[in-house]
Amino acid sequence: GEERPFHFKHRTLKSQRHKLILQHGSLLIMKGEMQHYWLHQIAKTKKQIGERINLTFRQLVDI
Repeated sequence: GEERPFHFKHRTLKSQRHKLILQHGSLLIMKGEMQHYWLHQIAKTKKQIGERINLTFRQLVDI
């Protein structure tokens, strides 16, 4: 798909923000503390951008 900026920020330390450019064919795996402490998004844009495909796989664990 089309290249997209991926933004993430810490849930409590709001000054900790990062941006990663996801290129065609990218695979991003988030687990452990990344899932617990960080918020993430691919922000909307008004600019005309090509298509992308997003797949999400989740593992549910009984506690």
